[in-house]
Amino acid sequence: MLKYFFVAIIVTLLFVAKIFKNKLSKNKFFILKAVLIVLLIEVTIFNINSYRTDFGNLKVLGVFGDELEEKINITNDNTQYIYLSNLDTKVKSIYVELEGLEEDETVDYDIFYSDESTSDRYLASKTYCEGVEKTKYSVISLSRKM
Repeated sequence: MLKYFFVAIIVTLLFVAKIFKNKLSKNKFFILKAVLIVLLIEVTIFNINSYRTDFGNLKVLGVFGDELEEKINITNDNTQYIYLSNLDTKVKSIYVELEGLEEDETVDYDIFYSDESTSDRYLASKTYCEGVEKTKYSVISLSRKM
């Protein structure tokens, strides 16, 4: 919800800059306005995927340890697949956390998902890095219908 606060602050600063336009030189006003517009675009448009998870009654569903071991299939080329079914909830993002990795170790992974509303969707290959939190999230969209 912090992003909504930033949007409000940036819009307010744009109005304040407009009021004090005559007290600033033309170049300084242009630079201030450009910086505020860039910040507004960053907080809104470039973070558009995060806004869809802010509304609604979403819950965190975790699959851990023994539950997950039953769902993992390993193929001949040592590729591991995890199948989750009957989730009975909307899924808007996936958080992957791997154990046993060093702080700077990386692992490449792909996410494929489908349900009645999305057939065979594929997210591009991602690289999981233990020390970087944003590499652990993937935005997807699944309805409740499986």
